[in-house]
Amino acid sequence: MNPGPGSVSVIGMGYVGLCTSAAFASKGIRTVGIDIDEKRIAQIQQGQAHIGEAASILVITLLLKNGAMVIASDPLVIPNARKQLRENVEFTEDERSALNGADCCIVMTEWS
Repeated sequence: MNPGPGSVSVIGMGYVGLCTSAAFASKGIRTVGIDIDEKRIAQIQQGQAHIGEAASILVITLLLKNGAMVIASDPLVIPNARKQLRENVEFTEDERSALNGADCCIVMTEWS
C-alpha cells in the first residue's frame, strides 16, 4: 500500500504502535498501521483493542498516592483509564497541553 504524501505508516501494531497510530489519526493525519499478526489486525479492524493494562496505570496510582497532580494524554485509552483512575487524573487529547506548567514529564512506552 502506498500511503502517499502527508501520511504516516507505523510498522507494528503492539501497544506503542497502535497508540502512536491512534495519536496521528486523531490529528487528522492519514495513518496506515502494519503488522504481520493477522488476528491482531482483525481485532483492530473490529474496534477491539488487544492492549492489556499498561504499566502507566501503576505509575499514575503511585504518583497520586504521593500527592502528585497528573495530566495524562493517550487518546486511545482515555475512556478505559477514566474508569480505572476516576476523577483523580485530568485527561487531555492534546499532548502539548499536558506539558503546560509541568515540573516533570514521564513518557511511558511498552518494552518487552
